[in-house]
Amino acid sequence: ESIRNEASRYQPYSDDPKAPMIPAELAKDLQETKDTIARHENNLQKYENNEREIIERFDRDISRFRILKGIDDAPRAAVADQRSSVTP
Repeated sequence: ESIRNEASRYQPYSDDPKAPMIPAELAKDLQETKDTIARHENNLQKYENNEREIIERFDRDISRFRILKGIDDAPRAAVADQRSSVTP
């Protein structure tokens, strides 16, 4: 936010036609910050997807465990279906 505020005093980000052109170092900092934010957002999305997959797999494992232990009222056929979907 502070870099954005500073950049707003320069062209091409200022509404003032007489504003000076943005200094190269500030433009570089602004671009690096944008790139860093994009990278972090991408990593966050990957971690959220990974977390969702782990939770789904855990839920399936718990369900299968309950079926095998006879804790659930689920039909035994579900066990056979789960065994056939397991890859070695």
